[in-house]
Amino acid sequence: MPDITIDIPDDIRALRPIFVYPPAERCGSTFVQRLLNSCGEMICYASDWYLRSLIERTYELVSDRHGITRSMEVFLSGNTETWSNAVLPKPGEYIDYTVDVLFDLLRRYRQWSEDVGFQRWGFKCVAVPAEQIERTLTFIPNARIIWLYRNIYDVARSAKARQFTKDIHDLRTWAREWTRSMLWVHEHKYDEHPNVLMLRYEDLTEDRQASVDRIEGFCGIEGVRLDVFERKINAPTGTKRFGDFPTGYVPPAGLDEAECDMIEEEAAGALALYDYPIERGALSAAG
Repeated sequence: MPDITIDIPDDIRALRPIFVYPPAERCGSTFVQRLLNSCGEMICYASDWYLRSLIERTYELVSDRHGITRSMEVFLSGNTETWSNAVLPKPGEYIDYTVDVLFDLLRRYRQWSEDVGFQRWGFKCVAVPAEQIERTLTFIPNARIIWLYRNIYDVARSAKARQFTKDIHDLRTWAREWTRSMLWVHEHKYDEHPNVLMLRYEDLTEDRQASVDRIEGFCGIEGVRLDVFERKINAPTGTKRFGDFPTGYVPPAGLDEAECDMIEEEAAGALALYDYPIERGALSAAG
């Protein structure tokens, strides 16, 4: 982790938003969002790409404050042939202002949530690089992060069925990023961090009550409804922007032998670490 020095206001330290972070799409983030919202004690918002990118960009700026400041100094000295990708106006003020924008947006989220009756709030996200855990906790040290992960074979089946991937090369990108993030979490010990709940999708479906109890205890909520499990929703209805799926559910596709071999090649280490078996094409039909 870079050496970051930042003053975090007391009201931001007091915030405890809940972030649902999965390492890939099709890990069940919409399902967990529905579980959280079912309790009536909090509101879990949809993916906010602006907030997500603002956290990432602010982290980058704060991490490289010295380099950015130095780049501007060199440029203003008259050396216009230097590498200029880090040149920004008034670097110190610019970076501090960006931090203020992030904090102000978080304050507004808190207020907007309270305005509609919720003291607890959070976000479900999709395809989050594992480093976002570190970035988030840098600025919101009391945030609660649900690291929601799922067997990459099932992720691939769902992505293929939803036509998020066009061919084996697309699937390889998904498998590679899933693997990288899953290993990063373990290597940086965020799987042991008190602000991170390692939530295995398969546990949700196999032991509903125990999983709900863990979610409630971690998030500080009560009343998550078990009937949410009775309906599958993994695609939008009534919209042409992302496709229209009348039932709200797309069943998984099968994986052929080449696709399974590729996943084993890319993800064997992470699969073993998280106790997922290697699958073969004959065992990977849709189901």
